[in-house]
Amino acid sequence: MIAEGPHLLTPAQLRAALASPQASVRGAALLRLQDRLAATEDPAALTELAALLPTSPAGLTPPLQLRLAAMYRSVWTCRNEHVLPDWRAVDLEPAVAQAWLRLELAALPAGLALREVDAFVVAALRGLTAADLFEPAALTAIACAHARADVQAEGLRLGREALYAGLLAPADAAASLRALLAGADAEVRRAALLELAAPWARAWPCPRATLLPLLADDDVAVATAAVQLAAVQGLVADLRGLAEDDSADPRVRAEAFARAMARCERDALPGWLALALVDPLLFGPACLQALRALHRRAIFVGDDELPAVLALASADHCLDLEELAALCFTARKPLLRRLAALPADDPRWPRLVTLLAAIDSDEVPAALHALLAATADRELQRQILRHLGPHGDPSSEAVVLARLEQEPAACLEALRWLGGPATVAALRDGLGLGDRAGVRPHLCDLAGEAAALLWHLVDDDAPERARLRARLRSPALPPAIRRDLERPAARFDPALLFACAGEPVSVRALELLGRLGGAAHLGLARDLLRRIVSEVVAGVLVERDGRPQRIEPGPVRASEAERQIPEVALAAVRALGQRLHERGAIRPTCLLAAVDAADAGARVLAELLLDLDDEPLDPEARAIVLRALVGQRGRRTRLRRHLHGHLRDPDPRVRAAAVTCLARHVPDDLCASLLKLAEGDDLPTARQALLALAEARATAAAPTIAAWLEHPNMNLKKTAAEALQRAGTAEVAPALVRWLGAHDNPGLRAALMDALDALLAGAVTPTLLAALDGQSPRDPQAAARWRSWSQALDGRLEPPAILHAARRGAPWILNSCSC
Repeated sequence: MIAEGPHLLTPAQLRAALASPQASVRGAALLRLQDRLAATEDPAALTELAALLPTSPAGLTPPLQLRLAAMYRSVWTCRNEHVLPDWRAVDLEPAVAQAWLRLELAALPAGLALREVDAFVVAALRGLTAADLFEPAALTAIACAHARADVQAEGLRLGREALYAGLLAPADAAASLRALLAGADAEVRRAALLELAAPWARAWPCPRATLLPLLADDDVAVATAAVQLAAVQGLVADLRGLAEDDSADPRVRAEAFARAMARCERDALPGWLALALVDPLLFGPACLQALRALHRRAIFVGDDELPAVLALASADHCLDLEELAALCFTARKPLLRRLAALPADDPRWPRLVTLLAAIDSDEVPAALHALLAATADRELQRQILRHLGPHGDPSSEAVVLARLEQEPAACLEALRWLGGPATVAALRDGLGLGDRAGVRPHLCDLAGEAAALLWHLVDDDAPERARLRARLRSPALPPAIRRDLERPAARFDPALLFACAGEPVSVRALELLGRLGGAAHLGLARDLLRRIVSEVVAGVLVERDGRPQRIEPGPVRASEAERQIPEVALAAVRALGQRLHERGAIRPTCLLAAVDAADAGARVLAELLLDLDDEPLDPEARAIVLRALVGQRGRRTRLRRHLHGHLRDPDPRVRAAAVTCLARHVPDDLCASLLKLAEGDDLPTARQALLALAEARATAAAPTIAAWLEHPNMNLKKTAAEALQRAGTAEVAPALVRWLGAHDNPGLRAALMDALDALLAGAVTPTLLAALDGQSPRDPQAAARWRSWSQALDGRLEPPAILHAARRGAPWILNSCSC
């Protein structure tokens, strides 16, 4: 019996009260029963009380009808008979009917397939959440297989909610999603495909026969999502077939090409390049994207692929040839030879000259000189002249000056980079500053540009400037000269500069120089940087709390974080670069590539630091210079040469600093270098590379970083896992999960879980459940892996999720219980 106190009614009394003809008595009894159900914890007592529930909401007020629905929901699992009242036979208010319909859908989902669905039913589905469902697998499967698109959409939503809450087995979720692929609504099909491409679904791949028709779907978004899923499942041959299909949408073909080629091996590269040449305008950008991905995997373009590269470069006029040249870095010498061997009248030269100029080689200027001398094409000559400038080769100045009268506009542009004393003399004569003949004919239309160039090539007190001032009237001043005159550099004595500076003198003097100096003081700025570096190495200059301090050297050295070029010193050089940019200065030449004042400051600083790096420095000083380079923008080719050379430096500090710079400036190169490091024993450099890629958030390097989880060194495993927290993508989640199930090291497991949380957010639970469910019980390591993954899920699964797993007989639940 459950009546234990004088205030409690016996079940018989409750049954009689609920059957009373008086509505007030029935209502009071129903409320008393609801209180009893809420206060009772004994399962047997709950079952006994649940049997007393009225079998019809008829005769109750609407609020009590809602309460009755809530009571049926609360005791549904305790009732011996899972039968709901025939609420449809009662004339219920719409809100009450919705509550009963939601209960019916949650408890008895089979009715959704048996009855006609209208807007009222769809509204009830929309009012449900995954936590409301007693049979999430059944309702999701029925809704996803339904003929109505709005019902399918709700099935998709409820399925995802249940999956991510751990209430739905990943296998059941995958089956429901596959059913949606035959639906009529394109958005539903696309969403289902994208969900099937998630890491949790890898163990239940979409059948190829189901996926192939979707690759040819009329909706481009659906077909593109199908391409993504096909790439995840490794259907490279099918993607290639799609790329070759002329009848497919061009956007889908290009996507298929990019994803499939990026996954190819070295021996398949020529075939993909040949396919790209079938339609260069369509496949050119996709090919470049894939070559970038292959470069990160250390699969490089070789001599045999260069004819296809040249054909692609000449056919697609939208292709970024500078990037293409960078991706051909390992084959730059044979590429240069092939280009140099082309006849000067080859019709492809107007396009290929940009590729030639972009090759990172000291032989490029000579090749451009030879082509300039051999070609009669005036437009090609102009292109060559313009490309000669940024290379900055001293021998090019004479070549350009020899063409000044024939091509003054192109030559003046190149001389902005190359101009020296010979250019000053040529411009002085051309502008008639040395005689009364006036401006020469070839400069008549460009006198302003020529005057501005001459102005910026000479010193402030040069006689050419005085003559230009006398010749030019104020309203007609070229803008570049006006900008310089409006911001004159201060005149000061360097000795006085040092005398006025406080401690630390070198840093304070550089600060003053940044505020007052001009182009003539760049050499002094470089000298001050060199002195600062030497003081840091000597242990007499440190940066503490963001301020440079001069200290007495002692037996204990300052930390590495303190042994850096002080930020105020770096900021002073950047300020000097900004001032030069605002004045329209063209020296150093890195200012010509700056997009704004801030960029100019960073480029000037990088140029001075690279100049220091060219000098003979001890390893610690070189490492300090390279670390200062990390956040600066410099010429990519010069940076690459410096950094690649330092990767082979015998000192680990220099290698580590070079790796950090590479990660910031050319992370793709660092990915390729990481693969080579895996074959050697330079583990400190490898660790620094992983950390640097993480600091740079180089997500494109995620697969390369994840490969280091395989390394036998535990510190490198942990570093790779930590790096993936900031530089990872969902693509590497399966590797993280696999190692989570294979290792019991607490530090590694914590790093792996942090990485999963960072990459998958709310999808960690279904991903781990998929691993648990996908593990074969016949595997000798099954029990250990179940235990490891279950421990990772600890605290993530709510009791209803564990109950659902137990009800479906998940073997890992039984294993956890036995442990």
